[in-house]
Amino acid sequence: MKHSTSRLITAVKDHASACYSQGWDEVAETLDDYEILELIGNARTPDGAIRKVAEHFGLSAKPLTGWIVITRDVDGKSVKSFKTREDAAEHYDDMAGRPPNDDFFSSTVSDFGTVVTFQSA
Repeated sequence: MKHSTSRLITAVKDHASACYSQGWDEVAETLDDYEILELIGNARTPDGAIRKVAEHFGLSAKPLTGWIVITRDVDGKSVKSFKTREDAAEHYDDMAGRPPNDDFFSSTVSDFGTVVTFQSA
């Protein structure tokens, strides 16, 4: 593996660690270097490599701010960020069928089997 390729893989791993709770846990926990290499393709910069992996998993290439609601079901994962707690709590309630239990973190399984997580960024 070339030094520049290694640098891109390291950038993706570092970003996945920094944004672990923002949906990047799957990248951090499941991908090895060769899988990351396949995803980044012909990316030439760390930002480009991160963007390609983010696009593949439907994640944000930039760290999220505010409040985050993550939904996971058999069809995949959705990560949405909101500027206010109230907006995030409303979306959580829509997805989970109940309001969040805590001011800073809440997770539940909806009546439809969707895992819904609410957290501050």
